[in-house]
Amino acid sequence: MTRLRCIAAALLVVASTTPAWAGQGEPTILLEETFDDNDRGWKEQQTSWIRTGVEDGVFRITTQVNLQQTVVQNVELPATGDFDVECTVETRRGNPEWPFGLVWGYRNPANFLEYVIWMDGRFRITRNASLDTQFLVPETKTADLHTGFATNTLKLSRRGERLQFFVNGALQGEISLTGPIGPSVGFVVWNQIEVRFDDLVVTSY
Repeated sequence: MTRLRCIAAALLVVASTTPAWAGQGEPTILLEETFDDNDRGWKEQQTSWIRTGVEDGVFRITTQVNLQQTVVQNVELPATGDFDVECTVETRRGNPEWPFGLVWGYRNPANFLEYVIWMDGRFRITRNASLDTQFLVPETKTADLHTGFATNTLKLSRRGERLQFFVNGALQGEISLTGPIGPSVGFVVWNQIEVRFDDLVVTSY
């Protein structure tokens, strides 16, 4: 059985929207994806239950049943170095009880990190490590999320052993982040919802 281990005490909420490391050197772009085509070979499928693929300049994931869908791309994310991961997320329809968002540090289906949001204005960050789910940031309400069927921008910034996370450009907080990081990033949708992802940018420093 999955053991849930909440480490929310590590969460440090800050008021400033300017990262502490502002002014650092120019980043190296590891991935810049606008989904004008599918040259990178993102997973495309269409069944009665799941539909994924590049359509009309976005990457669309639609699930019709209670079936989580994760799609990732190998980006050679730095194992210990600094990086940013950012994308836009548009909800079109579905069940507001389920979250959706970014996956990063993905090594395999049992080892990855998630930054997900809900249509009612909540977000959460978790690490999944061999059936042990750690709540790095528990479900938290923020006025910076556009609620309902809307478009939001999510961003993660790692510097050393610290991780900052943003919603629509507004800093939400900072936590410590240690442990192995896998080389892939992508998207996750939890059950009965349609989400369109765009403007995925991954940079290293």
